[in-house]
Amino acid sequence: MLKRFKGQWFQEKIVTSDVDPANFLVQKLSAVEKQIRIVDNIGTPVLIPLAFYFDYFADKRFKRYWRRFVDRLAREYPNVVTDSIVEKLL
Repeated sequence: MLKRFKGQWFQEKIVTSDVDPANFLVQKLSAVEKQIRIVDNIGTPVLIPLAFYFDYFADKRFKRYWRRFVDRLAREYPNVVTDSIVEKLL
């Protein structure tokens, strides 16, 4: 589910100002299918938001923020997000 979310987030170039897990939710689509949604912190606090206009900057920002997100999940949920899972997500 997280790998699919990563692909969609990267493809759609959604710029977020934070990677707090509280800004994401899991939507239950059916008894077996779930999807992660971004519900807060869309945008950027920078003066000149280059990530809105140039894919290069959006990609760099996304990769940096994805790394922070995965690191934070591993730090806050070490019993669930193991090193092998972190490797697969990055």
